[in-house]
This record gives sequence, C-alpha cells and structure tokens, in this order.
Amino acid sequence: MPTRISKISATAIDHIYFSPGSKFNCSMLQSGNIWCDLTDNLPNYLLIANTNIKQKKESPFVRLYSDANILKFKEQVGNIDWKDVYESVDTNTAYANFEQKLNTCFINSFPLVRLSRKHTKDRKWMSAGLTISSKTKNKLFRKWIRSLVMN
Repeated sequence: MPTRISKISATAIDHIYFSPGSKFNCSMLQSGNIWCDLTDNLPNYLLIANTNIKQKKESPFVRLYSDANILKFKEQVGNIDWKDVYESVDTNTAYANFEQKLNTCFINSFPLVRLSRKHTKDRKWMSAGLTISSKTKNKLFRKWIRSLVMN
C-alpha cells in the first residue's frame, strides 16, 4: 500500500520492521495504513495480538485444623445419636451410617477455605526451627555485607 500520496504519484516510503525474537508466540499480526487527508503521508500501524495470556492461578482450598475447629468436631461427635449404627443388623449399613455421620461432623467442623496469598508461599518441609535458623542466617549475612561496605 502506498504511504505517500500526491497529485502526481503514490509511493511506499514508510516501512515497519518487526523482529519477534525466539520466545515470541503470536497467532495474529496485522499492519496497514490509516487513511487521513490531513497530510500527504499516511500513518502506519502494527497490531500484535498476544494469545499467550497468563491466567491467574487461584489459591487452593484447604481445611484448617485449629484448636477451635478440633473442639467443635469433638463436640459434634459427642452429640451424635449412634442408635441406628448400634441397632443395624447389616454391617455394611452400619458402617455406611457411621461414615455418613462422622463425615458430616468433619465437613461442618473443618470447612474448605481458600488459602491466603501469604500462606501459599509456605514450604511444607520448612519446620518452625528451620525458619528461625534461616532468618538468623540471613541477618548475619546482611550484617557481614554491611561490615564489608564500611571497611
């Protein structure tokens, strides 16, 4: 398409050069000129449609086994009427009733909650002692770095 139009001629003098690089993954590129009669040069455009949109990872659901929730579970289990479990003749029916009652107490006492952003970065293998040791090591390292800068 011509980018400079006059009464006598139409020439392509404007160019768009694009180098995508090795990590570029684009499904659609579109270029062209914008028709405008304010000037004799037409402005160029390049549209790049990025199809690699990163989706936010939602934090997982977890159950909180706090002291209050454990106490709630114990209270609910203590208030269950086990009569239909004890009086059942069939062992499969008795077990199904037992499991259903216990599962209901468990779900009510320990509901699924979304893990907070702060705790998603927790490492399960890091104990409280390792965390304290790591913080102490980092403090000593920063102190050592500061002592080198001072000298």
